[in-house]
Amino acid sequence: MTVKSSNMSTDHDSPTAERPASDGRSPERTSLPVGTSVEVRSRFDRRWARGFSIAAVTTDAYQLRRVSDGSVLPAWFPRDEIRRTALN
Repeated sequence: MTVKSSNMSTDHDSPTAERPASDGRSPERTSLPVGTSVEVRSRFDRRWARGFSIAAVTTDAYQLRRVSDGSVLPAWFPRDEIRRTALN
């Protein structure tokens, strides 16, 4: 498993996945770079939660950093549970 990691990279210039017209956002199908602001789907109620960024990337999962305190979460999240934070 290859892991890309960084303390606080800000590279946000990667291509984004195609998204359905319904809400304009969906889980990403392409890799998001370390430092990207994201939302994660809650495993409890399946709602999208804000306040996270990408801390590390593998070929099939992301490790997240909680923005409020900078803590890296110990769990890895599959790509379909992560999406780029909306710009609003």
